[in-house]
Amino acid sequence: MNHRIPWLLLLLLLPLPCLAETDNAVEIDLDHLYEEYDLEEEISIDDSATGIEIDLGSSLISDQRSLAMQLGDWSALSIIERSRFTAQSSLAGLLESLAGADVRSLGGRGQLSTLSLRGASAGQVLILLDGQPLSPLQASDLSLISPAGLERIEVLRGPLALQFGPGALGGVVNLVTIIPEREESFPNYADSGMPFREYFAALTDYEFSQRESSPAQTRYAILAGSNDSYELSISRTEPGQSWTYGSLSAGNDYSFRRSDGSPAMRANADVLRHELLGSWQSGDMQWRAGFSDISRGIPGSAEFPTLSARLDRQAVWLQSTQGKHRTALSAQFTHVRDPNPYLNRGDIDNRDLLMHLEHEIRHEQQLLRPRLDFADTDSARQQSRPGIDYSAWREAESGNWKYLYSWGMVASTDSALDPMGGLAVRRAFGNRAELRASLSRAVRQPSFDELYLSDSGSVRGNPELDPEVLDNLEIGYGRSFGRARLDTAAFYGIYRDSIIFAPVSAYLIEARNTGEARIAGLEGSLDWKLADELWWTSSATWLPLAEYGNGIPLTGRSSLHTHSSLQYRYERFSGSLALDHTSSIPADLFGNLRTDPRSIVNLELAHAAGEGELRLGLGNLFNRPARDAWNYPLPGREINLSWSASI
Repeated sequence: MNHRIPWLLLLLLLPLPCLAETDNAVEIDLDHLYEEYDLEEEISIDDSATGIEIDLGSSLISDQRSLAMQLGDWSALSIIERSRFTAQSSLAGLLESLAGADVRSLGGRGQLSTLSLRGASAGQVLILLDGQPLSPLQASDLSLISPAGLERIEVLRGPLALQFGPGALGGVVNLVTIIPEREESFPNYADSGMPFREYFAALTDYEFSQRESSPAQTRYAILAGSNDSYELSISRTEPGQSWTYGSLSAGNDYSFRRSDGSPAMRANADVLRHELLGSWQSGDMQWRAGFSDISRGIPGSAEFPTLSARLDRQAVWLQSTQGKHRTALSAQFTHVRDPNPYLNRGDIDNRDLLMHLEHEIRHEQQLLRPRLDFADTDSARQQSRPGIDYSAWREAESGNWKYLYSWGMVASTDSALDPMGGLAVRRAFGNRAELRASLSRAVRQPSFDELYLSDSGSVRGNPELDPEVLDNLEIGYGRSFGRARLDTAAFYGIYRDSIIFAPVSAYLIEARNTGEARIAGLEGSLDWKLADELWWTSSATWLPLAEYGNGIPLTGRSSLHTHSSLQYRYERFSGSLALDHTSSIPADLFGNLRTDPRSIVNLELAHAAGEGELRLGLGNLFNRPARDAWNYPLPGREINLSWSASI
């Protein structure tokens, strides 16, 4: 490969040709359609006489542009396609590789994992499953969903949260399940009346939606790993419908060292999870449904191992989409119990039922979402919260500058009405570079667990909470260099009436408004195809400022998080080597306790054989001791062996 490097450096300085024309076809490399080709002028092609060959490249990610993808023109957007999933990927592991992302976990596979974007708390990051909240009324647990049933993952960072309503101050993650094939007709170019660029963008979307309209296919993957981990996923795709079943069983018993250096065993952290995701077409109505069942042991910290509990959670959701209308219903039942009461907490045996109903009406430049939340818990009997979200945006253009004006409001019966608004500008430099800036004010009303969490244990909610308000500024720049793409952003946010769970006594913590909190930082990502068989991807997030108004650092935020991976693929063999580094993290509410920095190396090797693929994964390759942002010990070296195939 070394002999290719001089040619690579030369190619970085030369633009690739726009169109390669033959006697009866036009070839278009859509991987670089928006990045490298100079298509400022319309080009007329009569496709009734000319065949069209299209390279369906990695840039084709959807049969329709979701709201997150539309807003990605104005803010930082990352998309992880199904082709980048592995049989042993977890949702948390996939997200942790992105710029601005930090994942916090209580331990091994299947344990509670939450996401922080740009220093925001888990409750300030909205995670959607096909456009509806993954865990309504509370912070989302990434371990509830396996990537096996997903088509792609969209992550939008930046101050454009108001288009998604409450809960998205730190960003939005949209999990898109496998999309059934659709039967549609598409006009030829001469009849479309579209400019060249718009026509081929629409055509590739259509081609993508039809490219798997082939025979029915069944895929399966099985995994066995250390710490008694076993995983199975089966998916069935056929014209008009798709189904995915997944299960996970993990013991998560492993040894580690306490902060004082003494050895200890992390036990009682077993996990058993089942999930079923499905989608189907009925006339012009698109249906999607899901069910998940998880049971896990939650051990205490290394210093207080008897602070353990058991969680059982069942969740079901149903969604229908027809044109501009979407209706979704979800219900979640949680049972938390503590078989070993500690100190004066008393017996914990809490049962919570959370329900969420919403109807969304979406037009090209506005969105209206009436919703109804309902909770029936041991400490909050039959609490209801009707509400409505409204957002609208308009685009304007002046020369080479484009503008996006946004406004909206969030209203609910227990938090009144809160307005939001924003302004974004964008300047494109040809098709290779763009500069963007945005300023906004967004609002997050308290979640149900922050308001009404059962108080029979050591944690309780607070019905007197005020909404969080975020004033946010972002400046971003992106540029393509031949086979490389660089994206950078600087951001600054002021969280007013920030909500945390703070100690109110020696044995009790309660949701409280802390006043002002400030976060500022830089993020960047680089995706570079070094050679035909070799890719390098890297991301970094730096938070020099993440503190409350009194100067105490925000808990669980690392000042520096970097992720870099090298991926090689040749014929039927592939391999990847990744390094994830996190700096020291404040681990208590007073800024006194900090976890040590950690650098973890992961290795994965794969070989395709026949219709299947065998993968060997080595997590924490050098067996480095590590702790999470909550000072929980993480597993040492983990070995996973998986096999996936299509029938």
